[in-house]
Amino acid sequence: MWPTLISIGPIDIHSFGVLLFLGFFLGAFKLWQKAKEAGWEETAVMDGWLIAGAGAVITGRLGYILFYPEVFGGSWYKMIFLTKFPGLSAETAWLGGLIILLVWGFKQKLNFWTWFEAVVAAVLLVEIMAHLGSLLAGAGWLAETIRVAGLVLVYGLLNFWEKRYRTLNLKEGVLAAAYLILTGVLSFGLGWRQSQPYQWWGVGLAVAGGLILWFRSGITIKAPVKKLPSRKKRGFDYV
Repeated sequence: MWPTLISIGPIDIHSFGVLLFLGFFLGAFKLWQKAKEAGWEETAVMDGWLIAGAGAVITGRLGYILFYPEVFGGSWYKMIFLTKFPGLSAETAWLGGLIILLVWGFKQKLNFWTWFEAVVAAVLLVEIMAHLGSLLAGAGWLAETIRVAGLVLVYGLLNFWEKRYRTLNLKEGVLAAAYLILTGVLSFGLGWRQSQPYQWWGVGLAVAGGLILWFRSGITIKAPVKKLPSRKKRGFDYV
């Protein structure tokens, strides 16, 4: 578990950390490409990505401490030194980073749905590399293999659908909804198989994606109101 590549005093460099950093770099490059295509200020976008990365590490660590307090035994030293005692909650890291990015886009007055889809593409690359790092670290090889393969498939599907985006006349946000639904189903399936509580995290993602898809597709459950043709009144016709 957590193969150590380099150890310098209280600092250990693990294979998971290296791959996570690589995923962060690939995600930054993807987001930079999206910013360039959309005509956004690239420096501001990269600043937001760096802040979100730091926030994701903090929220991920806090989530790990909250969910697995027995690992630290009440030691602040173990809680603080992430490099010596690694461990992040993927769910809280994802949630913290995503919220920061969406708020950052709102402050920069970017189109919300276009920004959301750009963020999704970048975050997905980070997820792939992070779970690949977990796989190489020996954290449940079967589940992590399935998850990595599933995330790569989701990434390929989103790229394929994005190329057909302009011909299908779809609103922005549909790709973000597809990402949430597909990754939610994947998390639910793996969580159910392993009897772990984060299966309900997958349910939440899928439901959120479904609501976004419903909202952006313009589908309504209300029956259309039929307007009867009006007739021209004549004389003493007061009906």
